[in-house]
Amino acid sequence: MKEILLESPWLVGLSGLIVAVLAGLWWTQTGSKAALITAVALALITVALVAVSVQIQTDRERIEATLHDVAAALQRNDHAAVVSAIHPDAAVAVGRARTELANYDFTVARVTHIKSIVVDATRKPEKAVAEFNVRVELTTQGQKFTVPRFVKIYFTKLDSRWLVRDYEHYELTAGFRNEP
Repeated sequence: MKEILLESPWLVGLSGLIVAVLAGLWWTQTGSKAALITAVALALITVALVAVSVQIQTDRERIEATLHDVAAALQRNDHAAVVSAIHPDAAVAVGRARTELANYDFTVARVTHIKSIVVDATRKPEKAVAEFNVRVELTTQGQKFTVPRFVKIYFTKLDSRWLVRDYEHYELTAGFRNEP
């Protein structure tokens, strides 16, 4: 429920608008002062809830922002920014990323579809898994490639940042199966 309220301001706004309009119609039909007060109160509560929903960024929204930030860094070939999104305890992932990134010159890197972002707040430190599709255009060894991939990233929360602990990538069709 919290995710619906905080991650879907359009849904909160639309629901509140519908209920406020219904209360307004009740007022126009009856002339009741209670109906007018209800309509105004519902409209004000809806505006407040939408404002709160827009202001608060959930963990899932932070992870999604991280995905897009890393994709933008890849597209700029800013390898340092990509590596800075990796958890300091993830030496294997850092080494693997540095080795792989050095081989490519990216021209396009985009997250095209996020399949899921699952946050496990019960663990300390908090963990999350993001599954999504990417499309990259790159040059390696003088040849250009367009590569769509299904990516699975394992995150760990450090302070207030979600950092990559490990990652896997598969052919695009892996995203259509339950388990890659």
